[in-house]
Amino acid sequence: MAAYSVMDSHKHDVGQTPDVSTYSAVLQRVHGTYAQHYNRKNNREGAVGTGRPASTVIQDERHLMNAMFYVDANAVRARIVKNARDYKWCSHNYYAYGEKGEFPGELTEPEWYIRLGRTPAIRQRAYRRLFDAFMRREGMIPRPGVALGMYWGDPSWIEQRRYVSRMKTNASVEVVDTADTS
Repeated sequence: MAAYSVMDSHKHDVGQTPDVSTYSAVLQRVHGTYAQHYNRKNNREGAVGTGRPASTVIQDERHLMNAMFYVDANAVRARIVKNARDYKWCSHNYYAYGEKGEFPGELTEPEWYIRLGRTPAIRQRAYRRLFDAFMRREGMIPRPGVALGMYWGDPSWIEQRRYVSRMKTNASVEVVDTADTS
């Protein structure tokens, strides 16, 4: 499996295998482990997510990369977390930070990821940059240089304008009567 995200009602996974039964066993372990956690946390029993999974054939490595980003962004898209870093039930932290996560033995790094750099640290930095670019394209991270409220420009310039505006709004005005009353 190259990527996964397990949600309350469904799961996403990206992988390839010549042996469907092996892949099926991996998915059963991943989903079963999450279901146990979810049921304990919510004091409940039973299946978490049901239904027949859909399968999609992926054209090439570029599409594989985007499919992995899509899966890792699922909890952000669902507004469970604001940052994929904060969701432990997906593969994002493995690729972005080298953290083993819940299913370390189940992930297989795809070739495109391995080619991102000679060392894990280089690959992780490159992955974070690519993932952030994906998140911007999908509208989940504000793009630099876009309109934010009444300003349109680079983020640092916008923040400066907002600061000046807040200072003007919060400034107390002292009125001194200088008229001679004698």
